[in-house]
Amino acid sequence: HLDNMAKVMLATGLFVAYGYLTEGFTAWYSGNGFERFWLLNRSFGPYWWAFWALMFCNVLTPQALWFHRVRANPLLLFVVAIIVNIGMWLERYVIIVVSLHRDFMPSSWGMYSGTVWDWATFIGTIGLFLTLIVLFVRVLPMLSIFELRHLQSEINHHSGAQNQVAEEIEIDAQPVSTGRPLYGLMAEFADPQLFLEKARATYSKGYRKISAYSPFPIEELPQAIGIRP
Repeated sequence: HLDNMAKVMLATGLFVAYGYLTEGFTAWYSGNGFERFWLLNRSFGPYWWAFWALMFCNVLTPQALWFHRVRANPLLLFVVAIIVNIGMWLERYVIIVVSLHRDFMPSSWGMYSGTVWDWATFIGTIGLFLTLIVLFVRVLPMLSIFELRHLQSEINHHSGAQNQVAEEIEIDAQPVSTGRPLYGLMAEFADPQLFLEKARATYSKGYRKISAYSPFPIEELPQAIGIRP
């Protein structure tokens, strides 16, 4: 799922880059002097550092996610995510501060620098967010039952404990015959790998009306019962 989240981040980064490009092209193509001044002031004005840092964080950094090695490394993903978060904060800074420090009236022009109270408010918002996250984790579990079952099945499969239980159940089972035609059969498996093997064996015997249910996705199960080629 980390790989999928990285791909989503890469896609949104491309969308954001396209939006920035469209914004600049519109300002240039419109021929409006105010629009062009707005673009030049952001790019080369007193707050140029915020604009280009924003471009680095939101446009260039997500391009590292093209590489599978980066998407598969949780530490690198964390670093990329933090840089993108910084870029999103810089975007708000550029939108508010850079847009307001050069208004239509020269009398309202000025430079902004955060005071101690501004930074205290900013840090307070981070603390409020972390507090809400901790309260959320306190009430609801961080990991869903779906993920826990999937991880537990992988652990049991590697340890071999579930295979042993399944073999014991299969040995203890006794064949039962009523002399009547068999219209259906139900089986339960504790190990997903054993479940997959039995599904393949059932399909190879010529049975086609097969239904399989699992609390979590099992790779190749649709192919094993003939749902997918």
